[in-house]
Amino acid sequence: MTERSEQMQSEQMIEELVRAIQAEKYAWEFFRWASDVSSSESVKKIFKDFAKEEEIHQNLIKQQIERISGEEWDISGFKSEKFPGLTLPSKEEFLKRAMTEKDAISLGIKLEESAVKFYEALNSISYDKETRDFCTQFISFEKEHLKNLEKKLSEIKS
Repeated sequence: MTERSEQMQSEQMIEELVRAIQAEKYAWEFFRWASDVSSSESVKKIFKDFAKEEEIHQNLIKQQIERISGEEWDISGFKSEKFPGLTLPSKEEFLKRAMTEKDAISLGIKLEESAVKFYEALNSISYDKETRDFCTQFISFEKEHLKNLEKKLSEIKS
């Protein structure tokens, strides 16, 4: 591979990782909103725990960007954006719709499904082992969130 094509791959990966930080920021916001509408302490706890994990994810992604770019990054000004293809209500719509816990969990499931798809796609374009390992780790994180939300939804439905 030429130095130019390696640089292009690095730039593309950094762009995708910036999108990942923005999406993890959206997930952090979403789980905070979901916690606010939840009346059950167990559901509230899941959402609060997930919000904390989304913050950790943002920092792990930042570290990956810094590894690839060789530079320090400040992500504090990054805006939140949904994962590609994800259609969820805005904060205002979410809070005014009188969401039930079931609704919030179902939306959380959609969010986590889109996160899994995003990191699987990112993994498929990863050009080095360290980046593939990173993506595999994130796929595992998101699948664990998905499993926990599906379990909680089935408990509420029964």
